[in-house]
Amino acid sequence: MRASRRQVLAGGAASLILGGCDRIGAAPSFQQLLRVGERLSYRAQRLIVPRSALAPEFAPSDISKIFRPNGSQDSYNLPPAWADLRATNYAAWRLNRVPLRRRSAALHGWQPFLL
Repeated sequence: MRASRRQVLAGGAASLILGGCDRIGAAPSFQQLLRVGERLSYRAQRLIVPRSALAPEFAPSDISKIFRPNGSQDSYNLPPAWADLRATNYAAWRLNRVPLRRRSAALHGWQPFLL
């Protein structure tokens, strides 16, 4: 591929402009401008969005040392076949999937993770 004179000039101008970005970003006055903009954005969000709409924040002392999973982990709530699968380390587990084609495929064991 051969670049035209116009493409070379445009590329050179773009590299000169982008080359100055590093110097601008490192300037203390520019960093101060970004901090001011960030504070304004944060305050605008606090004015617009009610505090109750945000996810609650917790102190480290409020977080439980014991994690409780969602849903029920009680064996009496699991399907009857679950105990059999667990006893065989899920060797008989199958996932039938129907692709967009007419032919279906059965995946065995850990094969779904190899797709």
